[in-house]
Amino acid sequence: MDQQSRFAMDSALVLYTQATVADPFFLPAHIDYLEVMGLTGRTVQAREAYERRTDLPLEMKQCLVAVAGIQSSNATRPLRSSKPCVPDMA
Repeated sequence: MDQQSRFAMDSALVLYTQATVADPFFLPAHIDYLEVMGLTGRTVQAREAYERRTDLPLEMKQCLVAVAGIQSSNATRPLRSSKPCVPDMA
């Protein structure tokens, strides 16, 4: 991944992180966050971050931790059929 792509992914992660904190119940932001974390090889960090979150209902937190775990064991398979919204810096 080139430097410009890495910057776009990191920027998207910041926005998705802010979105999940602003509205913890907006599931699409969580899924896109996990997708971008997977694309950047950070699924273990995503799972650990969800394990530490205290603002989510227990069931939702457990589900997101499980999805992050699945994502880390199968990084080549996307979580959903469309790509997450990552800004094109070209």
